[in-house]
Amino acid sequence: MGMTEGAIHLRDFPPFIRFELEGRFRQKVFAKFLKNLSEVEVDLPPEDFWSSAEEEFERSRYELVFGKVRGRILKTLEESPLRAKDIVERNPNLSPNSIYHAIIWLKDQKHLKKRVGCWELKKDYFEHVRVSDLAKVILNV
Repeated sequence: MGMTEGAIHLRDFPPFIRFELEGRFRQKVFAKFLKNLSEVEVDLPPEDFWSSAEEEFERSRYELVFGKVRGRILKTLEESPLRAKDIVERNPNLSPNSIYHAIIWLKDQKHLKKRVGCWELKKDYFEHVRVSDLAKVILNV
């Protein structure tokens, strides 16, 4: 069994162990990789990047990263906190059910917080450019 600089690689295990590890082990490794990738920041001036992306794709930075429904909710909350009912009224082209589900998802992902009955946007997301954001913008082409 060979080891490289104290690290044990999957190929270092005998084939019968590799077979047992393939499903769950590889899934865990891939999930960990994706989580770490989403946290990597790119050394670009954030405001320059996001302004250029919005101009190029004619969509808000929120929609580019979070998709149509979630992006429109975040864009709606950009100026001031609102009640869910007000968010629905300001987005008549989106179904109320989709909006409510998206609000819960955004809260669970810590992009929104509720204060005194109103949903409020956490404004720090676009202070950095992440590798995962670059990929989402590129894939929107």
